[in-house]
Amino acid sequence: MDPQPKRILVVDDDVDVATLTERVLKDKGYAATRAGSGAAALAAIQSAPPDLVLLDIDMPEMDGWGFLEKLDASARPPIAFVSGNFDFDAFSRGSRAGVVAFVAKPIHYNALVATCKRIFATPAKRPAQPGDNRRYDRKQLLVRVDVISSSGSARVIGELRDLSLGGAQVITMNPLEIGAKVLFSLDASVTGDPMTFDSEVRWQQKLPDGFAHGLELLDLGPAENEKLYAVVG
Repeated sequence: MDPQPKRILVVDDDVDVATLTERVLKDKGYAATRAGSGAAALAAIQSAPPDLVLLDIDMPEMDGWGFLEKLDASARPPIAFVSGNFDFDAFSRGSRAGVVAFVAKPIHYNALVATCKRIFATPAKRPAQPGDNRRYDRKQLLVRVDVISSSGSARVIGELRDLSLGGAQVITMNPLEIGAKVLFSLDASVTGDPMTFDSEVRWQQKLPDGFAHGLELLDLGPAENEKLYAVVG
């Protein structure tokens, strides 16, 4: 851990969840604090800007989307969404809004800590340059999803719809079971080198053209994180 602990603000109106999350992060060496509402979080950020905000989407009065609208973009820390209601629209909208990671409830705290480490290991974003448009936005991109089970593995071909640090959104013809362990593979046309990630299906939604799935990428090492950042950055 750094000599100066990274500051993480936990924003959640559920006191039990916020308290437990704060405690786990402190146990891992982070300087964690919590806010029980979007308004309280805005005040906390103004007085002592954190290095990361873990933001619940579903809060009364001011939800996560309202918080993002009110937050000063010029002094905005990285935001990771934490929610029990992720779906196709939330993932897509959050990715467009610059959310860097998505953590599903009920929270798997080992995965949450790994996500925080991955965010802090990400280099500072360089200024935009010509040709930086996401390559996977310009054409349909097929990806391989190997579903791991006790009886072996089954390969599914899907379409990548979005990608962020820690998460991917994949469309398949058939549904993948929520909680299933999968290997999510990107080929050289996306990353320059073939890459395969351990991941877990966090949510699923029926669409007119198939099924949307949110995959949480797990246990990324520094080299993989650097390559993935080059894709999404």
